Amino acid sequence: MLSLSRFGVAKWWAVAFFWTPNLCLFPASLDALGFFPVVIAIISQLAFILYKGSQEDSVSNNSKDGYGDFVENSNEFALKEKLRLADSANQDVIKIIRGYKFHSNDCCALADVSFGVEKGQIFCLLGSSEAGKTSVFDIIKTKSSLTYGKAYIYGQEISPKAKSMYTLGFCLQSDALWDDFTVEEHFRIYGCMKGMPSKNIDEATAYFTEALGIKKYLKMPVNTLSGGTKRKLSVALAIFDRPDIIVLDEPTTGVDAVGRSQIWNLLKTLAEKKGSTVLISTHYMEDAELVADKLGILVNGSLVSIGNIADIRSSYQEYFLIVEEVSQGFKEILVSSLKKIIPEVSLDTTSDEKRMIFKVSFERMKFSKVCLELETLMADKKIGDFSINVKTLEQTFLDFASEQKKNLNDLQKKPEGLWSSLKSYSLPIVYTLFIIYYFIATF
Repeated sequence: MLSLSRFGVAKWWAVAFFWTPNLCLFPASLDALGFFPVVIAIISQLAFILYKGSQEDSVSNNSKDGYGDFVENSNEFALKEKLRLADSANQDVIKIIRGYKFHSNDCCALADVSFGVEKGQIFCLLGSSEAGKTSVFDIIKTKSSLTYGKAYIYGQEISPKAKSMYTLGFCLQSDALWDDFTVEEHFRIYGCMKGMPSKNIDEATAYFTEALGIKKYLKMPVNTLSGGTKRKLSVALAIFDRPDIIVLDEPTTGVDAVGRSQIWNLLKTLAEKKGSTVLISTHYMEDAELVADKLGILVNGSLVSIGNIADIRSSYQEYFLIVEEVSQGFKEILVSSLKKIIPEVSLDTTSDEKRMIFKVSFERMKFSKVCLELETLMADKKIGDFSINVKTLEQTFLDFASEQKKNLNDLQKKPEGLWSSLKSYSLPIVYTLFIIYYFIATF
């Protein structure tokens, strides 16, 4: 039996990692080294390659663009957006394509996120806490990068090393202010940092303080201001130089209704007149409806809906038909009568003994026929009363937010299946066999 010294073992490890790729160039070395150790070396090298490959094995083999495909986000809106971004003529200023983001513990923050923001457009990311909004913003500002997928600004891949050919105004969730400095001093410092001439700083200060209703606080230190006023100051500083791209993370947190309206009006003005591209996040559907040209709803790191407000409303909005005081034994007849008018009508699970609640999709509702039928039943004393309510976008968002309990953070990078498992464990298995061989051969 072949006996290997400790030096010999080290030699074979060196072969496994460094020399193996060159053995094919020197056939004579096969005879010098012996057949079995060389086989072990080759297998070890292949195992190492397979093991490394398994760490990125979640990229789909049949994915056309080659990006990560852990979860196929196949809802209608997501597919439509992917097709739009795939168009060679697409000129969106901000683009994230098939984006995945994993934290260091392999928890998923973003899963198959694709969206684009056009020049002069206000795009709002709507989602509850831990939906993935901040992860998107961290990627835009290069604080972190995608695990898989691509992110672009003006066609240039986002990277800390990339040379910026644009101006970007960014507002964090928390206010980055100096307590002992006055509001006016903040504007002057930020203006100088942005390279603005003194005259332009004065003009911008006057404009933004007037637009946001904080002019009377110019000479006051920040530590004397309310939380809402500090937030408006943070927003003003982010957009002080009227940048090409504006990125605001929860800009209206702690701001009253008047202040929120002032912020939205200011952003609309910059988008329309300056052509600024605006990306904002919020968890207020009301705000999104007021300001957004385009809306994306994030749930567990995935975009469950994306498009303009009208499209989303027409796709998800429903009518609730509430029928009160239905006569005993008449419920089944009522269901049958309504299904003749609207075959798609469904009885909601919240119905009880006193009232029946029916759901009807936005495009299927037939007001005149339904009202005529129910008024006839009221006249015949079959029902007591009825009403028709519309499901708002706010309720739609709350329904999506309730899905947050389906925790996508449990999604792991580790592939599943027998072959993938074999690949994951092949390297330690081969090394174990190599060590066993060494002890057998030496004793």
